[in-house]
Amino acid sequence: MRERRRGGASVEIDDEEVFFELQDQGPTPAGRLLDKELNGVIGKALMRLDEDKRLVFTLKVLQHRSYEEIAEITGFSVGKLKTDLHRARAEMRRRIGPYLGGEL
Repeated sequence: MRERRRGGASVEIDDEEVFFELQDQGPTPAGRLLDKELNGVIGKALMRLDEDKRLVFTLKVLQHRSYEEIAEITGFSVGKLKTDLHRARAEMRRRIGPYLGGEL
């Protein structure tokens, strides 16, 4: 009777399609450790930026704000924002690049 209620459906362990669907797609422990390390390196690099560059970089790159929104928040001109962002990105590449093996 129990089999009838379930509709007699079963999954075979040998079924490769189901096996691949059940595999954990999350990061490995080594991957999590590397992510944690990279986050630390990024955090330290951000803290070395001067305050204006750090603010602009955080709002534009990490929070995906528009230049107009950032100008409204900071009171800076869009030209200054673009200059500060360009310089902040260059500094971040210089500081984080060696850790990533030049991937930036």
